[in-house]
Amino acid sequence: MLHGYCVRLAGQPGPSGVAGVGGAAVELLENDRLGIWFSRVEVEPASLTRLRDHEVVVRAALLSATPLPLRFGSVFSDEAELTAFLHDGDGLLEKFTRIGNRVEMGCRVSSIAAKSNAGQKSSGASPASGRAYLEGKREAMQLAASERESAAAILEEIERDLADIEAEVVREVDTSEGSIGSMAHLLRRRDVTLYRSRLLGTQQRRPDLRITATGPWAPYSFV
Repeated sequence: MLHGYCVRLAGQPGPSGVAGVGGAAVELLENDRLGIWFSRVEVEPASLTRLRDHEVVVRAALLSATPLPLRFGSVFSDEAELTAFLHDGDGLLEKFTRIGNRVEMGCRVSSIAAKSNAGQKSSGASPASGRAYLEGKREAMQLAASERESAAAILEEIERDLADIEAEVVREVDTSEGSIGSMAHLLRRRDVTLYRSRLLGTQQRRPDLRITATGPWAPYSFV
């Protein structure tokens, strides 16, 4: 079985000094337009260790040029299937046009106050009647909608602090367990330091939030 890691433009540096899933050698197969990094591996159950091995290879590719990352578990039966995958590469080339040599940066946001108050919303009392139960459900739905609206507004506020950085963004509101949500930004490599600086400024202005920058990553959220 051949385990795929990422797709690169033809002519870009190949794998060197990096081990793949289970310690397997990482190889390169190219045509005149594209190349793919892959390893020859035995069929084994997915595990956190193998997932980390996969990500190590993708991050190694990211050091020299932005790859199109393949999801963990992208497997091919033989080199003929790999060749066919690259041959039908018009859609892959369109993705390269979109991402260029940009990288993905992440931003996770949570509420410090919400974390400290976790578990205090429910009184544990049973509703006295069916009507009380329905009223309770309605109030819970209204509260959830209000929390999502507030979370979305916070993400928009953070986005305004990043307005001077040219970046495509994917936002996800998540109000579970004190979380507010996350954002992924596709930005120029030269803007990574500025991005982190902007988020640090927002964190200092909003001590009620926990804002965590992650990356740079291969652009999983944009391919």
